[in-house]
Amino acid sequence: PVVLIGDACHPTTPHLGQGAGMALEDAVMLVRCLEDCGGGSDMHCAFGLYEKARHSRTSRVQRESHENEWTKTGMDHSWLYGYDVFSEPTGA
Repeated sequence: PVVLIGDACHPTTPHLGQGAGMALEDAVMLVRCLEDCGGGSDMHCAFGLYEKARHSRTSRVQRESHENEWTKTGMDHSWLYGYDVFSEPTGA
C-alpha cells in the first residue's frame, strides 16, 4: 500500500510557502488515521480517512497559492496559520 503526501499529491505554487508545511500536516494526519483504523491493520480505512480529512484543506491551499493574492489583498489568513492538524477530526 502506498499513499502520497505533500507536493507529490497536491503541489502548490510557492506563493504561500506551504509546501513543507502541507507535507508535515499530511504526515501527522496519516498517522492519526492509521491509529484510528486499527493501528494500521486496515490500510483501506486509513487511506480513505486521510483523503477525506485532507481534501478540503489542501484544495484551499492549492487554490489560494495559484491565485497568488497573498500580498495583493487584505485577506484573513487565520485559516492558514490557525489550523491545528492534531485537533482536526479524522472522520473516524
